[in-house]
Amino acid sequence: MDEETTLVYNEIIDDSVSEVIIETIEKKGGTLTGALINLFNCAVGAGILSLPFAIDSISLIPGIIIYAVMSIIAMYTLHLLVLCAKNQKCDSYLELVEVLFGKYIRKLFEIIVVLYTFGVLVGYIIIVGDLLPLLLQVWFGYSTFEEENSSDENSSNYSASFSSLEDSSSSEEEIFWLSPFFIQLVVVSLIITPLVFLKKIDSLKIVSSLAVICVLYFTLVVVVTSIIDIQELAVNGEFADKITYFHLSTDMFLGIPLIAFSIGGHIQCISIFSELQEKDQTVKRWDIVSFLLVISLTVVYLTVAVLSYLRFLPGDNSNVLKQMLSYDPNNIWVQITTLAMSVVVIFSYPLISWPLRQSLDSLLFPKKTPSSSTTCGSDWGDDLRFIFENLAIIVSTFVIAVAVDNLEAVFGLTGAIGGVLVKFVLPVAIFLKINYDQNKKSKLNINDSSIDEENINISTKTYQSTDSFAIFKDDNYDHLKFNWYEVVFCWVVLIVGLATGTMSSTTVIIDAIEKF
Repeated sequence: MDEETTLVYNEIIDDSVSEVIIETIEKKGGTLTGALINLFNCAVGAGILSLPFAIDSISLIPGIIIYAVMSIIAMYTLHLLVLCAKNQKCDSYLELVEVLFGKYIRKLFEIIVVLYTFGVLVGYIIIVGDLLPLLLQVWFGYSTFEEENSSDENSSNYSASFSSLEDSSSSEEEIFWLSPFFIQLVVVSLIITPLVFLKKIDSLKIVSSLAVICVLYFTLVVVVTSIIDIQELAVNGEFADKITYFHLSTDMFLGIPLIAFSIGGHIQCISIFSELQEKDQTVKRWDIVSFLLVISLTVVYLTVAVLSYLRFLPGDNSNVLKQMLSYDPNNIWVQITTLAMSVVVIFSYPLISWPLRQSLDSLLFPKKTPSSSTTCGSDWGDDLRFIFENLAIIVSTFVIAVAVDNLEAVFGLTGAIGGVLVKFVLPVAIFLKINYDQNKKSKLNINDSSIDEENINISTKTYQSTDSFAIFKDDNYDHLKFNWYEVVFCWVVLIVGLATGTMSSTTVIIDAIEKF
């Protein structure tokens, strides 16, 4: 094995499981295939459950178009981040932000990412409350699936009703033991909390692979069940009449942030790129990886979103898996999917809370030794911070999840604030900043040729991370060539992104208040 180095992968993940643990990796030993797999692991996750609601909010044709456009822009921003990282010789997204914008903007970026990750954790607890109570009600016989009689010959199978525990004649004690609140309380107290307090979470790495398998299996179940039900709707003549092909309203700002939330991989892309073999550390090769990632996500996510929308015409729940289980609770394949997704989000919680706590600790105690799993136990002060920070995260996410209990609002607000800024706005802002710095540097060189370029700190790296691999050595990226149309496009993305994020945040908050 070549030279090894220990990497503390302290990057906040998207809505999925990522390798956020302390591990030993082979320096410059990553392959393009491995990079694609790692990015896919980072990108896929529970965000897929809300995509049918996003299509329903936007309408079918505009929903597909908006998803396609956002995917193309996301692929471009993945390109920009790596290109700019090579230019500034940075090894992480966080370092790149500090190099170009300074430590205060870095702190702001950390706060945004902390809020983004916090929203993911809240969403995971809501998913537990959505899925496990219904599943347990089915298993313990407290729910039934009945066909409503109708004299209309064309009545479809969507007249089916789900009789849940709340509608049954069971006692209050039985209702309480299988209620969402009690299930969430038990899961958080007895499973999530002990996992969060683990000193080492290496054993949870397998959850990353399980999440991918779960999403792919869920996609297969959606395809099979949707095709069968859509055919029945078409035979009954009710299919075309219920589809909203094109309708523009402010509801589209409920769906757009859910799409932004589901598209992932940006926060980790620079770190993953830095682990590639030296021969693979070119932007052209990275573009192949980002292209395959976005295409794969688009195929999987749009398949689930469109087929589920067509199946339920429209849905009345932001969690499509909950809707599937409510419609057909006795379907064993849906039950397996429900259980698998529940297990994945439960075991994903500690993996996501670990970097969240690290970032919080860095923000709150910048001069203190990080209260990480490697230092916890070396000092009583570190132990206390480790305990109280974990408890604060667990209690606050649980309380908010129980109080809000609205997956579309949580994932929507998370996507509107964190998703839009981190994945769309900030990458183009970084690109424009480098363009501005290079133009300013060129003008200074023209005005005074005697100026020593080594003394000019504009568009050069002024910050060196102690955790940096410092592996970007390609001088071809020291001076970027900017085409005017790229600059114009980036300005458009920046302005539209900020406007969309603002409108989406406002719309999601108003909608949540009205439903609350």
